[in-house]
Amino acid sequence: SKEGTLGVEGMELELLYNLLAPYADGSADARCESTRINKTAFYESGLSGGQDSAQKRDAFAKKLGLPSGMTANALLAATVMLIDYDEFIDICNKI
Repeated sequence: SKEGTLGVEGMELELLYNLLAPYADGSADARCESTRINKTAFYESGLSGGQDSAQKRDAFAKKLGLPSGMTANALLAATVMLIDYDEFIDICNKI
């Protein structure tokens, strides 16, 4: 892609199934609903809806090893799956 990341087109189908299988039962959705990392936390941390929020999201994404240019919703979904609330706050304090 223009961001320098690869899509899933070249990956083996079995590998993709194995990577995504833990989320097939809806547990990722349930975790997203019950976490303290939510749209309000993103807004309060300056990751959405504010001045320079796109730049803050890019810096946050970099700390997680994610590509820049992610929307607030996409970054939120990835964040919930990757880290807990304490790690979220720690990274926010560093950017």
